[in-house]
Amino acid sequence: MAASDKGATRLPGQHARQRGRAARRAVDIALAAGFSLVMATALVEDVAHEWIGIGVFLLVVTHQVLNRSWWRTLLRGRWSLRRVVSSAVDLCLVVEVLAMLASALVVSAHAFSWLPVIPGAGWARPAHLLGSYWGYVLVGLHTGFHVQPMFARAWRRGRCVRLALLACCAVVLLAGVWSFVTLDVGAYLTYSSPFVFVDFDTPFALRWVQWLAVGALYALAGSALWALMGGAAGRRRQSRA
Repeated sequence: MAASDKGATRLPGQHARQRGRAARRAVDIALAAGFSLVMATALVEDVAHEWIGIGVFLLVVTHQVLNRSWWRTLLRGRWSLRRVVSSAVDLCLVVEVLAMLASALVVSAHAFSWLPVIPGAGWARPAHLLGSYWGYVLVGLHTGFHVQPMFARAWRRGRCVRLALLACCAVVLLAGVWSFVTLDVGAYLTYSSPFVFVDFDTPFALRWVQWLAVGALYALAGSALWALMGGAAGRRRQSRA
């Protein structure tokens, strides 16, 4: 009877953890879709771009609330190479989102049109352009850091799973590189072009898929970087031993 009562007392906590994981997973999926939609709608669907951007900001706030334990433990524990790099990426991403919001308040023509005119378009427009492209890089790296452990577990399941993973990575690499080049993303990351040129003949669905492919490419790079950092840490431990 006592054992039964003890097991019953654990169930509410287990359900709460399951609900928390489900909520975090749903928010993460919505963020992946939202960030790529923000990139795909830039200068093409101004009204949608601004309102989707606001939605993404609210999702980011929700993401922080659901993962508030990360903030509580940020200054605790040992700092491995992985933790240093991932924390730097995460903090830069938070700063980038806040900077995007600040610049959006200046350049907005729809969602924040009820605000008085805020001076600063000279800095806000280039900041918004650079912030969006580099912020997307940070989002991809952040995603890759968290996805790589799942890849590692799947890799240990056998040869067929490994072949499937390699095939998926090859598709992501090819589609991502093609989309990166087609969208001329490199020119905007380096700010060699202060203007975004959009092919209005491209169907919106294709443009969204292209941005999803670019995000997946960044995530693949983040996953590879996470694995490399883990390997470097393991070699250092072996050398000290």
